[in-house]
Amino acid sequence: MSFIKSPLLNHSLRIIIGLVFIVSAVFKLIGVDAFEIYIFSFEFFGLPLASILARLIISSECIIGVLLILNINFDVIKKITAGILAAFSVFLTWQIIQGNNENCHCFGEIIQFTPTESLLKNILLLTFLFAIWKNSGFNIKHASSLRLFLIVFVFVFPMILIPPDFMLKWPQMEQNTLEIASKRAQNNPNLQAAKITEGKKIVCML
Repeated sequence: MSFIKSPLLNHSLRIIIGLVFIVSAVFKLIGVDAFEIYIFSFEFFGLPLASILARLIISSECIIGVLLILNINFDVIKKITAGILAAFSVFLTWQIIQGNNENCHCFGEIIQFTPTESLLKNILLLTFLFAIWKNSGFNIKHASSLRLFLIVFVFVFPMILIPPDFMLKWPQMEQNTLEIASKRAQNNPNLQAAKITEGKKIVCML
């Protein structure tokens, strides 16, 4: 039920919620390396999957923020927004129960929030959202095409702008390491005996 009758205030609250999601996505993207390590630290996923998941979360937040501001398909977006805020709130509550007071990376490393502070932020956003729950979205021409373009572009953009390390750096590092090791082996009789270019080897990266 919508408790606010002023159209200006309704639009203002919707835009505020959208801006919070966009700022959160941008700040996470700026410090995406730290964000993916934060996800990896829970040991639910390997580092490659944590890298992809970090960028998917960033893309999802950005898409929600943009669609909220444009007021496209508000009936659908409000439910997705409420679901994401509720899911994040459950996660933050679990963190609070675990006694974790470190930065939860809700705004990356630029604005550091503890789980308690971020939970309060989510409750405030949910309050704003329920206050404008009965609002209707704008009738924008070609809205479905615009929505599809935004979703595809925003999902692909973080992957192109800052690709995960395993997609860009690891193969290159492996190749360069083997090339250097091979050259050293050619000039070192002791390493030549080891036949470093043959078979499986463990390379220590410092």
